[in-house]
Formats: sequence, C-alpha cells, structure tokens
Amino acid sequence: RYLQLPGGPDAVETITVREHLARDRCDDPSLPLVLLTLHPGYAAGSYQERDYFELLTPLLFQACWKRCRLRILTINHAGYDHPPGDEIDRFRLEPYSMPGQPLVINRVLRQLLQEDFAAEDQILLVAYGHSMGGVALAQADLRQLVKELSRDGRELCTQKILSAPAFALSREAHKSLGRLNVLQALKDSVGRLPLYDPVAKGLFRSIAPMLYRRDAARYSLNPNDSFIDFRQYDPFLLLKQGRELLRQDRDLEQLAALMDGAHLFILDGDLMVDSQRLLRAAYYANSNGSTVSVQRITAPHNAERERPHLIAERLHRVIMGTIGN
Repeated sequence: RYLQLPGGPDAVETITVREHLARDRCDDPSLPLVLLTLHPGYAAGSYQERDYFELLTPLLFQACWKRCRLRILTINHAGYDHPPGDEIDRFRLEPYSMPGQPLVINRVLRQLLQEDFAAEDQILLVAYGHSMGGVALAQADLRQLVKELSRDGRELCTQKILSAPAFALSREAHKSLGRLNVLQALKDSVGRLPLYDPVAKGLFRSIAPMLYRRDAARYSLNPNDSFIDFRQYDPFLLLKQGRELLRQDRDLEQLAALMDGAHLFILDGDLMVDSQRLLRAAYYANSNGSTVSVQRITAPHNAERERPHLIAERLHRVIMGTIGN
C-alpha cells in the first residue's frame, strides 16, 4: 500500500506500508487490539513480495492467537519499496535522509491511527525499530502522539523497542562504510555526466553481491539469506544513508535520553553495532532517573531473520505484559 502523506514540495509524499497477513486472522472484538509497526534497518524493508520481517511475523501471529487482535505493518523508510516508475533523483536526496525519518514515522503513525484505526477505542501500539530503524524510532515522539490522539473514551498505549539501534557502529563497520566517502567524491566530481547514472547503477548491481558475500561474516550477516537482492536497491540512496550512519556521534547522556522509556534489545552476537557502548548508555540512563529495559539476546545483527523465534518470544513477552495476559 502506498500511503500518501500531506506535506510541502520538499517533504516525502509517498511511503510504502506493507501489512503482514495471518493465515487465520483473529478479529474477536472482545480481545484487545495490538498494532505492531516494524521499522527496518539499512538496506532492509520490503520490495515486490518480500519483507525483511517475513520470518518473524508468522511466529508472532501464532503466539498471540486468541489472546489479542494482532495487526502487523512494516513501515518502510522513504525511498524504499517505492512505487514503480517513481525514480529517485540522485541530486535531491534530502527528503530520504536519516534526519527526516523520525518525522516520517510520526506522520505515518498519526495517519494510520486517525484513519485506518479511527473506530478503535483502545489500542496498544508497539513500535519495533531494528538497526537504522531503531535510530529513527528512538527519535520519534510517541508520547506526543498519545497526547494528540487520545480523546474522551479513547485510550492509546505505546511501547517502543529498539533492536540493535545503529547509534554506535563497530570499528570494523566504520572502516568498511568509510569507503563510501570515495564513492561520494566520485559522484561529486563526475556525477552529472550523462552516462554516470547507468554506469554507477550497473557497477553497483554487479559488484555489490560479491563484496557483500566477502565481508558478511565480519559483521555477523548471512551471505546466503535469500532476502538480499541488490537489484532492488537504489545505490545513491544507500550511499547517502551509509555516510549518515558513519556520522552518528552522540555522547552517553544524549543516547540515554533517546533510549528513555524504551526496551533495548542487545544482540550478543552482533558485530555490526558497538553493543558495549549501547549497554553503557543504558546503564547511564538507569543510573540518572531514566528507565531503559535491557534484554540481551544471543543472536547476530539480523536476528529477525537468523533467530526469529528468539525475537518473537521477547516481543510476545512485551505485548502480553502490557495488555495484562
């Protein structure tokens, strides 16, 4: 579904929202409604009939069967899974930048709650952000959303889950993504030549799979994961977001403020993110009046695909603990 968002000429206008469908959907109105929104990481999300979270969601539907009415939506980042024929201008990428992602999340959630779920008087919104999606979600103001959308007789409760948020990349990831600066310099120097666009995209789609397979193990990624298809990605968008990930630079106090009130999933097998820095920030938060619920999970960075049963178990625990079942 292509969700049209109101905004000015420089705002993102279209976001792809994909609903995960249960084999047997539970629509018993006596059960609480749980809306689970999934916010993917860098080079993840959806495309065509595939979704990064496709292995996770069937487990959640099964675990929550007849205990709640569970609806699950992947909210893609701007520029991911965009409509056919909707080309991205490589010289106008600001609308797709990481700093704009939290605002887009708030706009999408507000529209969903005001339109698709407007008839519901009680909703538990569980927002789950993985990696880059965790960075965006941490900055999305769900508390303000609750204030805006609550009304007489309507109750909106929220839970925010940050899974391996990419606030702090590992040293190896920094080194690898640092090579993107060379590609940016090339784009700046010859990017307006007529043949640059097709040549750059062709090289990306032929070389990227080889480089990914070569370096995947270094970052606890699975090179054989059938989801990865570099033909589906816009290299200029990935170039911009990869360089933005490199520039993430927040001290412990800032990280603690962003994590306040959230569940933090630390993946002990994660070689992409500096988990120790995240843990220090969570400890700092809990020592200075904030509340961060830390859950450690033995899994690699892409745990939603490599260990989906573990993530489903923890998500189920958060949902059931909130609705009181």
